[in-house]
Amino acid sequence: MPCIENKHLEKIIEIAVAINRLAKCFSEMLEDRDACLDGFKRASRIIGNELGDPQEIIGDLERFIRSRHLYESSYISSDPVLLKARLSSLYRSFGVIEKGEMADHISVELEFLSLLFVKIFISSIMNDDNGCIESLKAAHIMIIDHLSVWIASFKERIGHSKASELLEILDYLLLRSRDLLR
Repeated sequence: MPCIENKHLEKIIEIAVAINRLAKCFSEMLEDRDACLDGFKRASRIIGNELGDPQEIIGDLERFIRSRHLYESSYISSDPVLLKARLSSLYRSFGVIEKGEMADHISVELEFLSLLFVKIFISSIMNDDNGCIESLKAAHIMIIDHLSVWIASFKERIGHSKASELLEILDYLLLRSRDLLR
């Protein structure tokens, strides 16, 4: 039995690209804005309806980028050092060493999750069950133990705003991913 059903592979890679592009929305670098806008378009196709104005959402999100509320340890960790060490260890086990951003920055976590989805896709088509299962386990850890938990806390902190729409989109993509990866 394959690690993931073949009928779900195309959706997983589609979600991987959307999440990777949406991760750029949390970057302080202006050159990432085009990638972010592309992520909104891709997410809109996956969700199946029109999303709010991405420019307004990004504008509202920028105040949270400046306030530095983009780290998981700001929301849920009683031991930020341990949290970051665990994430860094997980990243290294897949050959990833975070640069610039901290291990628990939302963009790093989202980009790592998209990498795991690509690894699931590739290992599935290469019939590498061990590689697929390892990537699948790590994806579940990232979704269930990290992103789903603290994105909910992040949404609570920022309240109803344009920026919360991006978090709703990410919540939907994470939920959809979890369903596909069962």
